[in-house]
Amino acid sequence: AVGERVAWCLSWGSYAQYALVPVSRLARVPEALGLDVAAASLFQGCTAQYLLDDVAQLQSGMTCLVHAASGAIGQLLVQMATGRGARVLATTGSRDKAEIARSCGADEVFGYGDGRFADDVLVATAGRGVDVTFDALGVTTLRDSFRATRTRGVVINYGSVAGSLRDLDPVELGEAGSLWLTRPRLADYIADRQA
Repeated sequence: AVGERVAWCLSWGSYAQYALVPVSRLARVPEALGLDVAAASLFQGCTAQYLLDDVAQLQSGMTCLVHAASGAIGQLLVQMATGRGARVLATTGSRDKAEIARSCGADEVFGYGDGRFADDVLVATAGRGVDVTFDALGVTTLRDSFRATRTRGVVINYGSVAGSLRDLDPVELGEAGSLWLTRPRLADYIADRQA
């Protein structure tokens, strides 16, 4: 309604004093929440929610790996996964960032820069691997994410911060343990209010 406080994401032209946004894209902002916080967190919050609930279907007792766990979406994934009762393993690019991931609730944190995180994950899971891997980095981690994920597990590549993997042969997924690989987009999960 006219005068309501609202926020949105995935609508072009938002860096303006006024914006024309379809009503279906609007979310009411509670009075107790600042508009700055709502605007800054809606995209990341929606992304973490659909990745955990719709794509991974993460549940209590599962184990997941969150790459770039000190980033905005990574921090939310760690907190939300922990809140669901999942065991959370994480990777970061530095010791300072590892402390951020730990403060969000990560059970164990490894570096991804040295290429050893898959071995670390396998040790931490007694050779089994994680049920789900959330990979926002792409080319530098994706193949090792396959190694870190259990047989018939799910690898979710939701970003390509380090670049896209352009030479993937689907046979690799079978050889890695009949893995499921997906590259979801938020726009497809919030296409309508019922989604």
